Amino acid sequence: FPSHVKPPEECMVIEDARSGIQAAVSANVGMIIALGPKNTHGNLVQIKGVTKAIERVDEIIAMIASV
Repeated sequence: FPSHVKPPEECMVIEDARSGIQAAVSANVGMIIALGPKNTHGNLVQIKGVTKAIERVDEIIAMIASV
């Protein structure tokens, strides 16, 4: 990969649809975050490839800041 392009394993996807999650898994994305209502988080993290579930995109800011 050129220096400005990262391989999928070094990328993150935030997705709210199962089809998008499946596409990210197929692309070998390194971190897949599922977006959905809090009451669905238990099910979302059970989907193959999902690293974390969040309710709002702004939760990503806190997640990144903690790294």
